[in-house]
Amino acid sequence: MRKNALTGITFTVETDSCGTFDTGWLLAEWERMLLSGSPDVKLKRYFTFQLRRIAQLPDTPLNSTLFSQADILQLTGYLVQFTLPYLDTNVILPHAYLTNTVKSLACRKETLIQRLNSRIKNNSLRKSIENYLSLFDQKLLPRFSTLAALQYYARFLEELTATQWPAGLPEYTEEWLITELVSLNFNNIRLLKAYQETVRQKLCGLNNTDKSSLLRAERSRFSFDANILLVYDPEWPSTGQMFRSWIDEELTACTGNAVVKPNHSLLEKIGLELPVPQIALFARLLFEGGIFSKITLTGLVDQISRTFSSKNQACMSPRSLSKNCYTADQVTAAHVRGHLQQMIAFIDKNFFSLIAVISAGILFPPGR
Repeated sequence: MRKNALTGITFTVETDSCGTFDTGWLLAEWERMLLSGSPDVKLKRYFTFQLRRIAQLPDTPLNSTLFSQADILQLTGYLVQFTLPYLDTNVILPHAYLTNTVKSLACRKETLIQRLNSRIKNNSLRKSIENYLSLFDQKLLPRFSTLAALQYYARFLEELTATQWPAGLPEYTEEWLITELVSLNFNNIRLLKAYQETVRQKLCGLNNTDKSSLLRAERSRFSFDANILLVYDPEWPSTGQMFRSWIDEELTACTGNAVVKPNHSLLEKIGLELPVPQIALFARLLFEGGIFSKITLTGLVDQISRTFSSKNQACMSPRSLSKNCYTADQVTAAHVRGHLQQMIAFIDKNFFSLIAVISAGILFPPGR
């Protein structure tokens, strides 16, 4: 027995004549873990740890003797394909896997660049996309990148190349493209500047009344927020929020009246007699149970943080809530289960006790 470079897993290393590690055993272990029925929290911790260790393999001395690049691609590919729900998307991917995946997307990227050059006359809009794509050029490819960033890049290329672009004047195509980018939550500051230039060109020469009408139409056009988990930059507001905030500023300058928006900080929050970890677990239970329609877990957590306060915190951070959704321990789960059992007992007592008595009377009549 010897300890493999994947710290924490001890097993017999099988090697061929070249001393290369046989990945079959490890893949079988992962499959066994997937089918073990272990709690999601445990699976997420386990498989995320595995991916982190694989990402470190190219920098370990053992890599040259135990793991080939093909091994790293195979192992990472398995984790991404079969254990994605249990992976932390902020985990760094192995450089070999990142490079290989970017190469496989090269045709889609080339198709998108050709469409941009032939259909988009707005230089700022075109450059906002081209600059993003250049981050994944082979010469400029960063050594480290996250799973979330690569997922978004693949989704971005797929959505903008699989769809047939509208025919007609370049202006129509550009408006369609901007709407698509908002749907993709491409919250890139370059896109915001390109959009600002487009709208300002439309406003040029209009009186204040017409300017106000155009701006309100634009605000209505982007009244939605992308309901997807993937986002260009998770630290920035959504693309729709960025556009609306700027339009509101322009409306204020145009009309002299500030746009009335709900101030969530002034609204009285509903207090919950639960700590943050229990609230987060309840949120996940409701989400996984399919109680809500057309909302992501991220969106649900954001709404909860705006509406409720916890037992110990007047303001809950969406980031903290989101983190606790997947890191609840057994103690937290036991408390939540206790609350659920109390709720079930209440339902049984108030809605099923009479039915139970009637059923007993029919099956076992008095005096018999």
